[in-house]
Amino acid sequence: MDAGRMNRRVEVERVDKQLDTSGSGEELTEYVRVATVWSDVRQLRGNESFSGMQRFAEVTHRFRMRYRKDVTPEYTLLYQDRRFDIVEVLEVGRLEGLDVLATARAE
Repeated sequence: MDAGRMNRRVEVERVDKQLDTSGSGEELTEYVRVATVWSDVRQLRGNESFSGMQRFAEVTHRFRMRYRKDVTPEYTLLYQDRRFDIVEVLEVGRLEGLDVLATARAE
């Protein structure tokens, strides 16, 4: 892995969902920072589609980072004020690094 290419700060976050205790029964989502890591970020694809008379855009990125055993698709990544949902985590080498494929809705 080329450490010189890992020049972007990315926050790895765990998603905590809880029921609102004020009586509404609504599900509340809270993001808890697990780690801040250096990463090589590459945009792979942009896509625009229509659903229910609405147009929305989605972008897919690859985040290459040093190996961490706790990064799973249950987590999210925060990069440049945009939240990415992890789609797949691929191991690079023998516990050398991770390629994390993640998508975000383009605003």
